[in-house]
Amino acid sequence: FIHFLVGLVKIKSIALHILVLLVLSEILLTSVSGSTNKASPLWRQDLPNNIRNIEITNNLDPLILVLASSESSGELYALSPDKTTKWIFQIPTWVTKVSASKDGSVIAIGAKGGLYILDNKGNLRRKVGVPKVSGSPENSFRAVTVSPSGKYIATVCNGVLLLYDSSGTLVWHYSSTRGHVEDESISFSIDEKYLAVGFYEYGVYFFDTQTGELLWKHIFDIDEKTRVIKITPTGKIAVGTSTTDKNGKIYIFNKDGSVKINREIEGLPTSVDTSENGMIVIGTEKSGVGIVYVLSPTGRPLWQYDTGNPVNVVKISNEGERVLSAGGSGVFIFNENGEITWNYRLDTAVFYLATSPDASKIVFGTSNWIYYIERGYLNVHSTPSLARVYINGEYIGKTPIKNYKLLEGTYTLEIALPNYKEHKETVTIMPRETTDINVTLIPIGFLSINSEPSGAEIFIDGKYIGKTPLEIEVTTGNHTLTLTKDEYEQYFTNLTLNIGERKEITVKLIPTFGYISVKSDKENTEVYIDGKYLGATPIVQYKLPVGSYLLEIKHPSCKDYKANITISPGETLSLNVGLTLLPAMLIIESDPSNSSVLLNGSYIGTTPLSLNLSPGQYEVKITKESYLNYTKLLELKPGETEHLTIRLEKLLSQTVTLTKTPSETPKTCGTGSILALMLIILRVHKRGQ
Repeated sequence: FIHFLVGLVKIKSIALHILVLLVLSEILLTSVSGSTNKASPLWRQDLPNNIRNIEITNNLDPLILVLASSESSGELYALSPDKTTKWIFQIPTWVTKVSASKDGSVIAIGAKGGLYILDNKGNLRRKVGVPKVSGSPENSFRAVTVSPSGKYIATVCNGVLLLYDSSGTLVWHYSSTRGHVEDESISFSIDEKYLAVGFYEYGVYFFDTQTGELLWKHIFDIDEKTRVIKITPTGKIAVGTSTTDKNGKIYIFNKDGSVKINREIEGLPTSVDTSENGMIVIGTEKSGVGIVYVLSPTGRPLWQYDTGNPVNVVKISNEGERVLSAGGSGVFIFNENGEITWNYRLDTAVFYLATSPDASKIVFGTSNWIYYIERGYLNVHSTPSLARVYINGEYIGKTPIKNYKLLEGTYTLEIALPNYKEHKETVTIMPRETTDINVTLIPIGFLSINSEPSGAEIFIDGKYIGKTPLEIEVTTGNHTLTLTKDEYEQYFTNLTLNIGERKEITVKLIPTFGYISVKSDKENTEVYIDGKYLGATPIVQYKLPVGSYLLEIKHPSCKDYKANITISPGETLSLNVGLTLLPAMLIIESDPSNSSVLLNGSYIGTTPLSLNLSPGQYEVKITKESYLNYTKLLELKPGETEHLTIRLEKLLSQTVTLTKTPSETPKTCGTGSILALMLIILRVHKRGQ
């Protein structure tokens, strides 16, 4: 830019001067960028000189008054809300402050060596010079403040408080205390009967406006300075003071001068404003940060917000529902709960802020730029009426809503009434335009839907709604309700819902499956369903679709178990199966045949013999006349065949006869006879085995 400006000095042509200035203006305009929350300013305008302050009048044809000044001169720009410059008033000396009556009929400009009084057309009514009581004609008029109706103009010149009427006639002056007065340290009561002035070095002075009588004064400690002052519409006097530790205090005085509130705050007070119901807002600055404090009419803290940067100006709407703050962070608009509803950030600090009483028109400025925002209007009607209306979640009242002011932008509108379906839509607000919303609300009832088990999908009139359990709003009238869940039968019913009716529906869904549990008296028995292997016993709670099946239970040593079974919905079929062991086969053949066979002592037939027997231990005995008996113990196993082939041995026929004659004397057996007898006995015993 330095090289650019050096080149600019060398340009001779006026046309080129103008062109370059336009380009430079556009560059500067682009560099002052901002981010918005809901809307951007309607327009912005740069000024060649530094801005001193901004005012906006409240009438059908409002004026945006922007006072700008250089080191040697000043200008008052009167702009219309559409950015048109209506007139410019030139002042040949540097200026301090502009103030106007509410309707803009009286405009006063403080300047070096003069007080300029204008009408709303920019015509000079009178230039008032420095009175003798204020000393040198070169002194400046400061802290210029016009009363609400324009009847009076209060100002300070060289430490002397001066009160003029709208024609520029000096009504009275107060010179007992010659002290500095800050720009926001003069305030008229709403009925203009009283005037409060804060002398920076001293304290608060309270006057009768008509007579100039000092009704009371409150002198602060030597380290406490009066920075801002405002008389509330309820007659209280709100004062912000600073202390040597760069902190401050908020005082609220009663009309008789008694102190109602004395509360410490963080930072130096920079600005104060009040609503018609007496709410108070104060902005502060300390070490590069600032806080917005909002108090009730009684002085009770309502909320505060740390903007992160110095707060230079604060404003509050007439009804107290909007609080505005301007400073190093740009511009914030808060609702009555301290929530940000709009925010516009800039790369440079905002020093000036003015609004219409209802905050429908907002103008703010940096050192060289001014920005203008204007609200549009929203009308909301509903059938039935008395529905609650919300804008971006903030409650604004009940229908019908008429001429509700909103900044330009897009908003979410919600209309709610008990027993009716909530209406939600997006509305776009344009500056100076009225948006009409007419809604016929749909009556509803309430359904509480539960299922056993839960998690069933809910369909109302074929439309998926959610899963059980669920409480929902449903339009009144006839509906179909369907519940579906995997592995359960679909549930279907018709229902009728009246306005405001609350209906609870609980459904026990019918499962399309059951369970089977199988035990057996043999371990590791294989279980099959319709030929499909399920596992080895025990089988516990095996899930199967409802229906009929063939159950098979198999074990190597047992007969297969087969049964037709039926699985019922949600039930468990429990079976405890005792298996039958496979029979064993015993085949007995003998030589000779036709031998008698005894099994465990019981006669069962003659050889050859083939028997199916239960597994177990058996004693087999084969007998035949003239043959030795055959006996054997057997262990028959399931499914096995035992084959016995037996050759029986004949009995030996040996007879020993001992003859004794009477004539013979008894003889003793010889050794040979005894041996022969023993041999016979031994052979017989061997065959018996």
